[in-house]
Amino acid sequence: AQLRGEVSRRGETHQLTGGIEASLYDVRYEQNFNLENQIDYHKTPFEAAVFVEDEWRVAPRTEIQAGLRAAFVDGSRALWEPRLAASQQLSPRLRVKLGAGMYHQYLQLVSTEALSAADFYVPLDETVRPGRSWQSVVGLEFEPAVDFVGEEQQPMRLAELAQALEIARGISQPVGLWGV
Repeated sequence: AQLRGEVSRRGETHQLTGGIEASLYDVRYEQNFNLENQIDYHKTPFEAAVFVEDEWRVAPRTEIQAGLRAAFVDGSRALWEPRLAASQQLSPRLRVKLGAGMYHQYLQLVSTEALSAADFYVPLDETVRPGRSWQSVVGLEFEPAVDFVGEEQQPMRLAELAQALEIARGISQPVGLWGV
C-alpha cells in the first residue's frame, strides 16, 4: 500500500514542492524441500519519507532542480538523500538532461546454496545499515509531434492517418511520422 501527498507553490522563476510518502510492503518467501518447509519468511516493513524540491528556471530554455529527501524505514533514523538535475532545451522537440542523487537500498540479497537456484531479498532490520549509492544519468529527450497533417493541413489522429493512407493514397503533401 502506498500514500503520497505534495503541495507546490510557483513563483516567477521558482517552483517549490514539498511532500510526504508512505509505503507498507508485504514480503513473503517460502521454500520447501521433500515436502518439508525449509524457509517461511514474512515481514511487512514500513517506509516513510518527506521531501522538498526547488525547480528553478535559470533561463527560458534552462532548468535546474535541487531536492532533499529524508527516508525512515521501520522507524529508523533519517537517511538523507540529496538530488540534483538539470535540463537544457536544444530545439523545440529536443533537450539534454542530466541528474544525480544518493539512494539507499533497504533490501538484502539472500543466496540459497541448497538445491535451489533461487535467490531472494529480505528487508533490512535495525542490525544492518542500508547500502548507499550515488547514481547519475545523462540523456536526450525527444518529443515527437502529437498530430499528423494530411492533404488539407488538418490535424489527424494516427488511426485516421492510417485509414486516409489506405483509402486515398493521393495525399499531395508527404506525411512525416514525427511531424518534422
